[in-house]
Amino acid sequence: MKRNRKEKQKRFVAACAIIVVLALLAGIFLPTFVQVASAKTTAELKKEVEQAKQNKNNAKSQLNNVKAKKASVADEVLSIDSEINRVENEIEATARAIEKSKADLLIREEELKIAEENCMEYDEDFKTRARIMYENGTSSYLEVLLGASSFGDFLSRIEMVREIVEYDRKILGEMKATRDALAQAKAALELEKANLEAKEVELANMKIELGYRLEAKQALLDQLYADEAEYAKAYEKAEADEQKIQKELQAQAAREAQNGTQTKYTGTGKFLWPVPASQRVTSKYGYRIHPVYKTRKFHAGIDIGAGYGSAIVAAESGTVTTATYGSGYGKYVVVSHGSGLTTLYAHCSSLLVKVGDKVTRGQTIAKVGSTGVSTGNHLHFEVRINGSTTDPLAYVN
Repeated sequence: MKRNRKEKQKRFVAACAIIVVLALLAGIFLPTFVQVASAKTTAELKKEVEQAKQNKNNAKSQLNNVKAKKASVADEVLSIDSEINRVENEIEATARAIEKSKADLLIREEELKIAEENCMEYDEDFKTRARIMYENGTSSYLEVLLGASSFGDFLSRIEMVREIVEYDRKILGEMKATRDALAQAKAALELEKANLEAKEVELANMKIELGYRLEAKQALLDQLYADEAEYAKAYEKAEADEQKIQKELQAQAAREAQNGTQTKYTGTGKFLWPVPASQRVTSKYGYRIHPVYKTRKFHAGIDIGAGYGSAIVAAESGTVTTATYGSGYGKYVVVSHGSGLTTLYAHCSSLLVKVGDKVTRGQTIAKVGSTGVSTGNHLHFEVRINGSTTDPLAYVN
């Protein structure tokens, strides 16, 4: 019985020992396995860098478009707002003109009423006087004339009667003319008032329409501000992604150098000038105002101005690791020279090599162009050490 118990204890201890050993082995080898399984190749990381750059350039392009549209819509908002102010001022002026027209119309109506009353009163007096003269006989114009005492008196009486008749006719005519003039003035004022009221309605409708337009443009402007913020975030994220992958590339290159798996650079350290047809450097390495984006950005290489189709040669012998198109670089080539040293040739019009090709120093690998984000024919040339850019002028003759 005791012997069986001891054997069971031995087996238990042995099992525990095996478990401990396995756990230790797992602790040693599992992280390495996971690391190997999850590690990305340099080519994959470079592809991710290019995708991040493309995302960044796309976001930047969209951001610039939104900014331009926002500026245009903001100008339209200001213009509509100014037009609304003008219409409001005109509405106020029209309202004042209508009030003045109403006041003038009341005055003219009162004057016309008085003129009509005076005209009617004088006309009535004239008729009454004529009727009395006719009814009384002795007071008629004929009686006056026949009652003359002499021929001279007769002539004087004729002149007097003529003046009386002429005076009545003149006064009555003046009164009628005044009445007619006042009636015309009243009609003109009524027409002016009607026109002003119609204009007031038209201006009010115009103000309502402008209000709708302003509301729509303001809503669009608000949306553009929101879009701008989103694209800015997208740009910042893409830029952060690019920087993160660049760091991974550097770490990958460092691991390869440490593990001895990286190809050794066997050159002299002095590269060949990549554009034999031109020595003109149009933009140097370092911070500058970007010619397209108009913002201060870091320039990771040098720009060499040259004619379209000029030959681009490999600055040093090596292996082509990238030959593709990116939205920023356009058509570009990357050549690895060993020991983490690479050169990049961008904005090419055409590529003459493919990934995996072995190239020799001075071999034509591409042609000068202006593809990608570019303002003219040139070569953008970079030198990188373990993924980090450095001034190419320190390497080229």
